[in-house]
Amino acid sequence: MNKEAFINTSTSIKEVISNMPQTTKKNKQKYLAYIKEQLDKYTIKKQDLTTEIKTRYEEISTREVVDKIDYESISKEKDLIFQKLLILNEYNTPYEKIGLDKIIYSINHYYEENLESLNEEIKQALECFSKVGIYLSSEDFWYSSYLNDYMKVYLSEKDNSIVKQKLDEIYWKSPNIINEIAISIIDLYNNHEKEFKSYFIKEKTNILKDNTKEDLIKKYNDLSNALLEKEYSIDNLSEKFINGSENPKDYEKDKYDTYLNSITNTTIENDTLEKLSNTLYEYKIYKEYKFIIDKFI
Repeated sequence: MNKEAFINTSTSIKEVISNMPQTTKKNKQKYLAYIKEQLDKYTIKKQDLTTEIKTRYEEISTREVVDKIDYESISKEKDLIFQKLLILNEYNTPYEKIGLDKIIYSINHYYEENLESLNEEIKQALECFSKVGIYLSSEDFWYSSYLNDYMKVYLSEKDNSIVKQKLDEIYWKSPNIINEIAISIIDLYNNHEKEFKSYFIKEKTNILKDNTKEDLIKKYNDLSNALLEKEYSIDNLSEKFINGSENPKDYEKDKYDTYLNSITNTTIENDTLEKLSNTLYEYKIYKEYKFIIDKFI
């Protein structure tokens, strides 16, 4: 019974009950008998419906367990391969490979962030240097006495509140300290550029011991496709149906046929539709970055 039929039946039963006379004992007995009949009838229907829901749920949940894919691990592996491809990329510098370009960008745009986040950016910058075997001290930050004073506290004090208090204190005396931090990190990179280059030559050699660049690209694309398939996996769709972000009716055959007919009146296989979707997505990304492509051309 669909929703509309249920509403009509419910309305009909209410009308019958409201029109049944209750003036005599016999009338009241018929009234109560009718109500009991309907209650018994729909209690059975409710039990049948509950059993069907449980059966379907167990069938889907069991299938989910059997087909369960660890998408979190896939995502982590994809990120790891991306980092390897970044190292193998011939068109970016060690400065970009290690991530200092993004760190310096964040430091230079400190006014858009909380000053507290600056300490995290400095920490990441120091980790970039230590990764290649360069361990910096406060003496390396000599650009100004304020900067040197702050880095002494930053590197020696474990209490974040004290470090933040020191930053606030110096910032109001010398707002340029933020730019001085960025300039110092860039200057330190330039002084140690050979070490960074040497580090990535070794990293590149280690990566290519086990895989070719082409193999890594293929694996990266395979993992990307696997994550894309997550969008249409049973467990993901079930969750969306439950939380209401997707409507099951949108996946009914009639709705599917409507979508398909809006594209073409000929028969199209699902694989072809998937290829069309991927092509449109690729074109969308191309349009988004066309200004960069045109500049290179």
